[in-house]
Amino acid sequence: MNKSVCIVGAGTSGLACIKACLDEGIKPVCFETTADLGGLWNNVARAKHDVCVKLYPSLVTNVSKVNSSFSDFPAPKDWPPYLDQNLTLDYLRMYAEKFGLTEHIQFDTEVVKVFPSNSYEVTGTWIVKTKNLITNDVNEKEYDAVIVATGKFAKQVKADVPGLHDVFKGTVIHSGDYTDQEIFRDKSVLVIGCSASGCDLACDAAVTAKNVFLCARSGTWLAPRIHTNGLPLDLSAANRFTRALLAWIPAWLANSMFKNVLEARMNHEACGILSQYPPTNKLATITITDELPIKIYSGRVKTRPGIERVTDNHVIFENSAKEKIDMVVMATGYKAHFPFLSEDVFPDDIENARLYKWIFPMELKHPSTLTFVCLFPPGSGSAMTSAELQARFVGQVLSGKTKLPSKKSMRNKWRESRDLLLQNTRGRFVFKEGLFEYQEDLAQELRLIPPFFKLLFTDPRLAFKLYFGPVVPYHYRLCGNHSWEQARDRSLNITDEIMSGMKK
Repeated sequence: MNKSVCIVGAGTSGLACIKACLDEGIKPVCFETTADLGGLWNNVARAKHDVCVKLYPSLVTNVSKVNSSFSDFPAPKDWPPYLDQNLTLDYLRMYAEKFGLTEHIQFDTEVVKVFPSNSYEVTGTWIVKTKNLITNDVNEKEYDAVIVATGKFAKQVKADVPGLHDVFKGTVIHSGDYTDQEIFRDKSVLVIGCSASGCDLACDAAVTAKNVFLCARSGTWLAPRIHTNGLPLDLSAANRFTRALLAWIPAWLANSMFKNVLEARMNHEACGILSQYPPTNKLATITITDELPIKIYSGRVKTRPGIERVTDNHVIFENSAKEKIDMVVMATGYKAHFPFLSEDVFPDDIENARLYKWIFPMELKHPSTLTFVCLFPPGSGSAMTSAELQARFVGQVLSGKTKLPSKKSMRNKWRESRDLLLQNTRGRFVFKEGLFEYQEDLAQELRLIPPFFKLLFTDPRLAFKLYFGPVVPYHYRLCGNHSWEQARDRSLNITDEIMSGMKK
C-alpha cells in the first residue's frame, strides 16, 4: 500500500497507531513535540517543553499490569501487579523497540496546523504544517490520512469558584502542575475535586500539610485496587457474565449490589463523601484509591461539601462552615484540545463533537481520513486497551478491510447513543461509558471476540474463562485480523501472570 499517514503524538495512543498502520502494511510518520516517546508518562521530556500534563511521583496505575499492556505484548511477568510511572514508561520503550516503532517518529517536531488540501473534496487528503523545534524549519506536506493521537489530557479545567482567582491571597495550583509534596509543608490545603487525582493529592498533602480539606461536592464511591482473593480490582470485579446480567436485572437491584460491595470497606456517608448518584448512574464517580479511607478515618484528610466562596485566606462551604487555608489544589480534570485544527473541523467542546465511535468525524466529507485515537470515554475499560482497539479500527478502515457505515447510518447510531445517554442523565451530557462497554463494542465491530457457544464446544476451558473470567486485552487477539498465537495461553493463566511479580 502506498498511503501516506501522519500520526500526531507519540504517547500511548500514537504508538498504538504506528503499530496498527505497520500491521496493515501502511508506513506512517509520527510527529512528537518532545524529544522522546511516552506522552504523559514521560515527565522528563514534557517538563523540558512545559507540556501539560505532568504526572506526580506517587502515581500508580488504576488498572493492573495485564490491562495496562497492549494485547500482543504483555508486561514482564516479574513486574509487580500494578505499575508506577517509571515502569509504564519502561514498558512503552520496550513495546516501541519490539515492533520497530521509533524509526517512524520525528521528535522535537510540533504539528502547527492540519487543514484540507485543495483536492480534499475529491481525494480526502490533508496538509500538515510542522515546525522543527531545534532548527525552527517549517514544512508543509500532503497526507492521505491524519490520525490525531495527542490524548485527552491537553487543557486544564479550572474551578470556577467565587473569590478563588481574584480575592484569595494564597497559592493556587492545578493538579497537573503538582510535582512534590514539600509544597504542602505546614500549610492548610484545600483540594477541589475527589476523582483519582484529587484523592491521590489529598493523601500526598496529608504527609506534610498542617490540614487537608477535600471538597467532595457531588461525592464519590471509593474502591480499592486490591479486591477479593488478593487480585486486582479490574481482574476480579467484573466479567462478561456480570455485564450481561446487569442488562436484565432492575437498576435498583444492581445499585444495591454495587453499593454493598463498595460500602463493605468504608461508610461513605459517615465520611462525608457519599455520592449523590447511585453507582451505576453515569453521573456517579467511582474513584480507585487505597490510602484515602485511612486518611479520612485518622483525621489526616477532612472531607467537606461544595464551596460557596473563597475569601483572602478562608474558604466558606455550602453548609456555612469556614476554614483557614493557605493553598488550593484544583483537581478538576482536563479536556481535549487540538490547537492545530480549526473549530469547524473539531469543536473546542467535546459535547459538540460528532464522532462515530468517538473516532470518525462523520460530518466531514471523508470521515476516514481524519481520525481521533485518544478520545475513549472514561470508565470504558483500560485506556491502553481502548487506544489499541481504536488504532486497529482506523488501521483496518484505511487498509480497506473494514468499511464504515453510510453517513446516515453513522448519524442514526450516534443519535441513538446520545439520546440514551441524555435520558439516563436527565439531559446532562457526560463523556463517559459503562465499564468495558466501549472496548467491547469496538471489538465486536472488528470481530475480535470468538462466538461463545461455538467456543463452548471446541474449547470449553477457554469459553469459561472468556465469559466468567476477567476481561483482558488478550481476548482481542484470539481471532480476527492479526490474532496472536499466545493469546489463548495468556487468557488461561491470568492469575499466575499477575501474581508472579510478588514471588521473587
